[in-house]
Amino acid sequence: MASFDIFTACLNGQANLVASAISRDHELINKQDPNSDGRTALHHACTAGSLDTVTALLSTNRADVNARDGSGFTPLLVACAAGQLGIVQALIGAGADVTATNARGQTGLHYAASRGNVPVATALLAKGADVNARDRGGQLPLHRAASMGSVPFIQLVLKANPGAKTPSQGKPRLNTLDNNSNTPLHLAIESGHAEAAVVLIEGGADRERLNGDGVRAEDMEGVGGQEARKVKAYIISHCGRAGE
Repeated sequence: MASFDIFTACLNGQANLVASAISRDHELINKQDPNSDGRTALHHACTAGSLDTVTALLSTNRADVNARDGSGFTPLLVACAAGQLGIVQALIGAGADVTATNARGQTGLHYAASRGNVPVATALLAKGADVNARDRGGQLPLHRAASMGSVPFIQLVLKANPGAKTPSQGKPRLNTLDNNSNTPLHLAIESGHAEAAVVLIEGGADRERLNGDGVRAEDMEGVGGQEARKVKAYIISHCGRAGE
């Protein structure tokens, strides 16, 4: 079977066809698709969200679970970006690197944060995903979760590795500035996510920390108007005024 056929079969979730093809030609398993940024059959199966196809490929014990496409995506990163928990678990079980990054420095945990996907994040953290990994924009997964207002994700990360004494051991760096000089708390308030802001503050975020413009998080204009006032009032009602 031609290589193009195996890629198409994976994208179509045709697990039986894939299993038949790779049983006859093992070289198809890790062959890179020249028409799709060098992705392998496993990348395509993850894109399709076909757990059966992923299982068929992994069952050969020949699939490179950490193969990278031209943009640095591993199959696990593809699965995390798509929010495919079952596939994420299968890849981790097969030895996928949970700390792998793409060309933009993004980890699977960054993608889980963007989706507010707690089950995927839980699976990654259980295998040692770095809560303090910074992408090329200087953002931690917490920055993304704060921007999205994903309270459950933030709570999960704050509870990660509770025995850690230092950031290098996995304790979340709540006050990290991204490349735009904002902390997760700045982004939560700027985006109008009052509950997320409260969770960050209760978790130890520094309310007095200034961003690159010399502005405290609670002084961010954010969504503006009445909505911004509601956000600040909510924070004060739960956490008191900064400095008190």
